[in-house]
Amino acid sequence: MVSSWKERIPEWDEPSPDNDEICAGFEHRAYKKNGITIPYRLFVPEGPVSKGLASGESADGGVPLILFLHGADVTGEDNEVHIRAHDIGAVYARPQWQAYRPSVIVAPQYNNRLHWSRPVVMENLISLMDELCEEYPFIDPKMKCVYGYSAGGIGALKIMKQNPGLFHRALILCAATPDDYLDELSATPFWLFHAVDDGIVSNRTYTMYGLNSYYGSRALYEAMKEKMGDDIRYTEYAEGELMEKYGVNPHCAWVPVAQDEEALRWLVS
Repeated sequence: MVSSWKERIPEWDEPSPDNDEICAGFEHRAYKKNGITIPYRLFVPEGPVSKGLASGESADGGVPLILFLHGADVTGEDNEVHIRAHDIGAVYARPQWQAYRPSVIVAPQYNNRLHWSRPVVMENLISLMDELCEEYPFIDPKMKCVYGYSAGGIGALKIMKQNPGLFHRALILCAATPDDYLDELSATPFWLFHAVDDGIVSNRTYTMYGLNSYYGSRALYEAMKEKMGDDIRYTEYAEGELMEKYGVNPHCAWVPVAQDEEALRWLVS
C-alpha cells in the first residue's frame, strides 16, 4: 500500500519490502470521545520487559510511549495507509529498535475533517495516551515521545505549544509552525529535519494565505537556539541531497530520518 501522492509526485518514496510484516504487529483500534472517532494502530512490546512490568516488577522506570503523527499524504479512515505507506511510521517496531529500547507505539490516523491541530483532536490524543499509560502499567508516563512529518510535525508542534512539557522529546520532520507561542516550545527538547529545497513546506519564514507568518525548520531553529541551547537540534539536507542519495522528492525528509540511528536513539534516550 502506497500513498496516493505517489500518483502525483513520482519521486515519492516506497516502503521497504518488509514494512507490511512490521505493520502486521500493530493492533487495530479506535478511540471514541468528544463526539469523534480516531482510528489508531497500537504496537505493544512482547517478552520479559513488558510482561515483567505488567506483573508489577520494575525495569528502569518502564518503557517509552511513542506517538507518531502522519502527514497529509495518508489521511483517511482505513487505519492502514498511514503506517504502511512509509517506513517511518513503524520504524520503532522494527526488531533492532525494540531490542535497543522496547516501546509502546501509538499511530492514530486523521481524516480531512479532523486535522491534528483541531482542539478536540489534540484533547483526544492526550486522553488516549493517558489511558494507554493506565492500560499498560509498564509504560513510563514521563517518557511520552512524539514524532511526525509534514502535517504531523505541524500538529506535534501545536500540541507542544499548548501542552508545554507533555513530551519527553520530539522529532519534527519537514514541518513548520505559526510564529506565536514559541516560548512554550522550549519546555520540550526537539530535533528538526528539513531539506533546503523542499518545495512543499519551506524551511524558512513564509506567509500562508497572506495572513499568518510561519517558521519553517531553519527559521524556527534560528529563533529558538539561543533560548534552548542543546535542547534544540537541526539537521538540514542540502539542495539535491534527497534526490541524489535516496531518489526521493526533497519534501521526503522522513526517508533519511528512518535510517538515522543517532536521531532515533535520541528520541527515546
